[in-house]
Amino acid sequence: NSSDADKSRSCTNCSLVRGACGSKRICMISVMSSILPDGDSGALREGRLTATADTSSAVSAASVVVVAVPLLVDNEGEPNFHSIDSATRAFAQGLRGRALVIFETTLPIGTTSHRFVPLLEQHRDPDVSERPDVVFSPERVSSGRVFSDLRKYPKLVGGVSDEAGERATRFYE
Repeated sequence: NSSDADKSRSCTNCSLVRGACGSKRICMISVMSSILPDGDSGALREGRLTATADTSSAVSAASVVVVAVPLLVDNEGEPNFHSIDSATRAFAQGLRGRALVIFETTLPIGTTSHRFVPLLEQHRDPDVSERPDVVFSPERVSSGRVFSDLRKYPKLVGGVSDEAGERATRFYE
């Protein structure tokens, strides 16, 4: 429970008064809406843009999951998969139906099919019979220019199956 003094201060994540936003979710949405092109928050108003800390719940409602977690490299130039593996384990539990999963980060050749597909299989709900369509699509944008870069540069996709690649192509069109 917040005290009245706490409620009178602004939230550190959004412009709402602390206590008025009621959750981190609203704060994250507020922050996300501020980075949309030209301040467009139509997706937010229409309910197409949401944020939550409940990864599994969010993924279970999604037909497409875009994984945009950077692959870090250590001092010896070796990839450190800790963050992206952790994210993959977390969202795998929420996959439902025939979700399209797109790994949108730079990865070593073969990582999607040899590392992430088995990781998804290991951590997904065993009661869900359909397997996700998995795709690799390296990021082709720079911070601060995401939306203009998406329009400017062609998008590359490589599906673990032909159907996965076709679904991803349609998604990005």
